[in-house]
Amino acid sequence: MKLVAIDRNLKAQKNAQDRIIKKGKELLNAFLRKEVYPKKLRDGYGFKFDINPDWRLFSEDLNIWLIIDHLEYNRHCGVKGAHK
Repeated sequence: MKLVAIDRNLKAQKNAQDRIIKKGKELLNAFLRKEVYPKKLRDGYGFKFDINPDWRLFSEDLNIWLIIDHLEYNRHCGVKGAHK
């Protein structure tokens, strides 16, 4: 997985489309303004927003956010063998 820096606290997967990045930035800015709150994941894996059914805005520590697809998200959350 190749990541590209978008802002100082936001990175996106290299194959992310512009509309996905735009929606991710909107969610992150709303979170920073304390208008929306992310879902906390079980077992301390981090936090997430759903951008759409295939893409997630994911963070382990609420400082650095990643725009990643659902397969890479599953790898970050400890799910093995998803979509073999």
